[in-house]
Amino acid sequence: MRDASISIARGIAIIFMVMGHAGCPVEMRQFFALFHMPIFFFVSGCCLKDKYFEAPILYVRKRFSGVYWPFLKCGLLFVCLHNVFYHLHLYDIHYYFQGVSVGPYSLIDYIKHSGGGDAQPFW
Repeated sequence: MRDASISIARGIAIIFMVMGHAGCPVEMRQFFALFHMPIFFFVSGCCLKDKYFEAPILYVRKRFSGVYWPFLKCGLLFVCLHNVFYHLHLYDIHYYFQGVSVGPYSLIDYIKHSGGGDAQPFW
C-alpha cells in the first residue's frame, strides 16, 4: 500500500522548489535551498524498490530509458529548433547564458551545442 506521507513530503518539496525558482525574495530562496533537495534525496531513498539492490543493471537500464533518454531527446529537439524559436522571438535577444549572447546558431554552433564540439551543451 502506498504511504501518503511520502507523497505529501514530495509535494511540499516540489512547492518549495517552485517558489524558490519563481522569483521569491533571496532570503526565502536561500531558506528553501537548505532543505528542499535533501527532502527529495530522502524521499527517493524511501521509494527505491528492494529488487534494484539485487539487480542494479535493471535499475540503471530503467533510469536510462525513463529519465536520461527523454532528457537527451528533449535537449536535442531544443537545439535543433533554436533558430526557429529565435526568429519567432521566443528567445530574448538580450539573454545571456554563461556569458554568451543567445543568437541564431551557425552550423558550428549546432555541432558544439549538440555535444559534438568542445563547448558544453546548453541543456
